Amino acid sequence: MGIARQAPLGGRPQGYTTLESLASATGGGGKLTEIEAQLAPGVDPAEFAATHSPEVPEGFVLTTTARVTANVEKNLASSQLGLILATVLAFLTAAFIIFTGLTVDAAQQQRELAMLRCVGASRTQLAAFQLLVGAFIGVAGAVLGVPLGLGIAAAVVSAFREYVPEGTIISPLGLVLAPAGSLLAGLLGAAWPAWRAARTSPLKAMASRATAPSRKIIAAATLVAVVGLGIQLLTFLLPRDGQTMFWAYATVGLPAVFFGYFFLSVPVMILVTRVCGPLIVRLLGVPRGLVERLVAATPFRYGFTAGAMMAGLALMVGLWTQGGALIRDWLEKLQFPDAFVSGLNIPPEAQDKLDAMPFVTGTCAITLHPVETDAFGVRALQQYYTTFIAFEPGPFFEMATLTWVEGDPENALRRLEQGGAVIVAREFQVAQDLHIGDTFTCSDEGVEHEFEIVGVVTSPGLEIVSKFFDVGAEYTQQALHAVFGSRDDLRARFGTDSINLIQIGLDPDTRDDEAVDAIWREMAPYGILDAGSGRQILADIIEFMRAMLYATSLVAVLNMLIASLGVANVIINSVEQRRYELGVLRAVGGHRGMLARMVAAEAVLIAIAAGLLGTLMGIQLSLAAQHLHRSLLGVVWDLRPPLLPILAGCGIVLVICLLASVPAVLRLNRMRPRELLSSRS
Repeated sequence: MGIARQAPLGGRPQGYTTLESLASATGGGGKLTEIEAQLAPGVDPAEFAATHSPEVPEGFVLTTTARVTANVEKNLASSQLGLILATVLAFLTAAFIIFTGLTVDAAQQQRELAMLRCVGASRTQLAAFQLLVGAFIGVAGAVLGVPLGLGIAAAVVSAFREYVPEGTIISPLGLVLAPAGSLLAGLLGAAWPAWRAARTSPLKAMASRATAPSRKIIAAATLVAVVGLGIQLLTFLLPRDGQTMFWAYATVGLPAVFFGYFFLSVPVMILVTRVCGPLIVRLLGVPRGLVERLVAATPFRYGFTAGAMMAGLALMVGLWTQGGALIRDWLEKLQFPDAFVSGLNIPPEAQDKLDAMPFVTGTCAITLHPVETDAFGVRALQQYYTTFIAFEPGPFFEMATLTWVEGDPENALRRLEQGGAVIVAREFQVAQDLHIGDTFTCSDEGVEHEFEIVGVVTSPGLEIVSKFFDVGAEYTQQALHAVFGSRDDLRARFGTDSINLIQIGLDPDTRDDEAVDAIWREMAPYGILDAGSGRQILADIIEFMRAMLYATSLVAVLNMLIASLGVANVIINSVEQRRYELGVLRAVGGHRGMLARMVAAEAVLIAIAAGLLGTLMGIQLSLAAQHLHRSLLGVVWDLRPPLLPILAGCGIVLVICLLASVPAVLRLNRMRPRELLSSRS
């Protein structure tokens, strides 16, 4: 009769039908999971829920829609903050590219600007002209960038349609941020050239075409870089509280490291030119000293260009360092049980049916009940729940593979059976410093509950299985990590006894796919929603994570492609400034190939500096992420920069820089020596 909207990011597909059709299809009936009520006008929903909650039968909850949507809005707000921070950094990169281009242009026009001053132009007019050029670039960037960005987004979504079935959704916030940010980036990029144009003396500008920066200026840039990098390190090394750490890093540390590495690009460019320059020119067959002197004379121009190329590589290195570590040190260490059955309210008869199957070695009924805690996340932006995993302690301990960080199974089993006790995941110990004997406090429907901690374990990943089966619910009720308690406590404290997951042990000689098919056939009459192999679920989750890494790597490559426009601009201007010198080389016997290799040598030096800076910045960003994950989420992983993605990223930077030099090479090869010598540009 129709096609329903697909669930986002791999969420479970949903279908809509009548209760009668559902009962006929599943062989059951009379089961409801939710009742929605429309109140009469003038009735306050919160007051109605508070008044009638005592009348609701045990095991049910009466709550307002606003309470659910508030969680959605709060959790989406955290995503919006990340988007805004990433957008700000992208526009800062654009501002540096514009700054480099306008600085080069202003240097070439020194005499023209001086002549304007001599014939009556004011300092303000010269500054306003530079700002106007920057604003024009920003507006042009918005006009071209908005449709281009939408097209690229549509292409990426189309390539990963399996994971983003909703298709391309245009964000109103993005349509506002893009042109406004582009205009602001243009003005910021033009600010320094405008100041330079306004303060330059006409006589000085007429007397000299360009001057190399002094050692004091290079030292000042290095000092700014060291201060910026140091501030970023302090924002996550000094705070002991995760909330303070996050806000210090997001508001101060992230911009500081960004500016720090951009200014570090100047001394790094000088170092790369001195160390690698002689080797590069020798390999390319270029006369020694020509390229090195050019780059050394304009380190800010080439350094900031390398800094613009650095940003995309830093993003790629950071993503693969963090993503690879989470897969290696967290996901791959989870020890899922053999198989699962998932449902909203699985009857006990379903578990009996599973126990009777010949290849099933054991089952354990589990309830995953979300409880409110303030243990994880940024409290001002996110409302994280924790999953209270309830089970019969004896069967669960026989089936589950738990690694005990603190405590032992014998004492934990005894205390769980007595009641009022929980086992917590290791993440609680890491983020909140909770240990055996401490009190774990949570709340459910506004009522606080306290439990004694009787063990700390590495989680078997049951809460992740729940997310895998129902990804679509994550924005309404984000749950992070788990505590483990008895079903008796579940009934006594939270007033529910519904089974929504059955953990299954399989005979080692049985194939997973055959077992899952048989389980589906036997469980169909009991209204289950999903069944799956633990190993397959883990493999699917890891595959999804890797697909996201590849998708976000495309964003990093696009960032590099945009930055390559700055590389092309710098190299073209370099050729224009050296037309006379290049003409002399051609006149005394230098052939076109040698001039092309000289241009390529400039691109290679920029790529080497960008590769070094991007790798270092990506590692430093990953170091900050390691501390934030530990303090806010309790997740621990080792910092191991991945060699293959780093080499691939540096290779991409090199290829893009060489491609950016092609227009200058083609134009240079078309010019004869007489044309090159006809003007000193």
